[in-house]
Amino acid sequence: MAPKREIDIDWRPFGWSTPRLLLAGLVVVACVSLLVVASTSTAGFNPYNADWDGTGEFHEIADTQSELRVITDTEPYETVDPNMTTGFVFAPDREYNTTDVARVAQFVEAGGTLVVADNYGSNGNALLREVGTTARFNGSVLRDERHNFRSPAMPVATNTSSHRLVDGVTALTLNYATAVEPGDATPIVNSSEFAYLSEDGGERLDDETELQQYPVVTVETVGDGTVIVISDPSLFVNSMLDESDNRQFATALVDQRPVTLLDQSHTSSPPPLVAVLLAVRSSPLIAAGSLVVLIGLIVAVGRRPGRLERYSWRQWVEPIQAKLLPASFQSRAAATLESESLTADREALKAELRQRHPNWDDERLDRVIAGVLVEQPESSDNE
Repeated sequence: MAPKREIDIDWRPFGWSTPRLLLAGLVVVACVSLLVVASTSTAGFNPYNADWDGTGEFHEIADTQSELRVITDTEPYETVDPNMTTGFVFAPDREYNTTDVARVAQFVEAGGTLVVADNYGSNGNALLREVGTTARFNGSVLRDERHNFRSPAMPVATNTSSHRLVDGVTALTLNYATAVEPGDATPIVNSSEFAYLSEDGGERLDDETELQQYPVVTVETVGDGTVIVISDPSLFVNSMLDESDNRQFATALVDQRPVTLLDQSHTSSPPPLVAVLLAVRSSPLIAAGSLVVLIGLIVAVGRRPGRLERYSWRQWVEPIQAKLLPASFQSRAAATLESESLTADREALKAELRQRHPNWDDERLDRVIAGVLVEQPESSDNE
């Protein structure tokens, strides 16, 4: 029985050293991590935040059920068909200026549907006032000692109307919500009759506390459009969406029109990578410029005589082939490679291989070169 030969396989691609391969791995991991950071957000109510306080799941609903556009300015309100579009505004943290308000108001007047969900901030009420609605956010914390989820500060609104938007919705679960002062708007969801308002969110249930139903969702006609006011934006966050009919209600709001605008113009900015993609999608000029730059880079790289051309896959496959395959198989493999018409200089290639593999002898170098260069393989005796 012939003695077994130990096969020393150089597994390293391109002949790179182990430290160099480790460095390349670290670079890949860093790039992937940077990509994740650049495409996600940690801001509350952000559609690119998959954490408990983000609206990533609502983003998926809107993207599945309609043609979704996440907007970072109010210009799209002027370009969409109002009669086909629903705009969503969640807890704006900046006031809409005159130009922005005019665009949103015109969108509603022309037949658009606007959903405004807020609780304690003043920016939501300012938007409602300028758009022309009479409904307002009360600003105090709505509590319910009897109908709640986990605590009185998370009331369950158990009274729903027959409005089409709440068809099949028996309750909505809220999280530190306020109430809506309806004005001329129509309440379509109300709290239970055991609810009360607390200015600071604390428990002030005493003989003077007034228990009653409070509107939490209203609908109002403005011009040819509709404004829906919801007293709790956290109804749409990931951690609350699966509680007592919240998802069904959110889906019904999206389903009423084929186009959805998710207005991020006055809330936290989208992640950097998403912002770039949104800019490219929203502007044909930016898209064309980006395409020209990309094509230019590809052409420039293609024309540059890169060093990687010298590090063909054969330079790390061939040593393995030379050790594992019999000479007859090596000859057939070399004949296949001849069709690619390599024109590298034999002595230069031999010097390069000797530099990279100083432990190889001349016979082995010749055997590897014979499989790479375009020439008839030298005959060798079969063992």
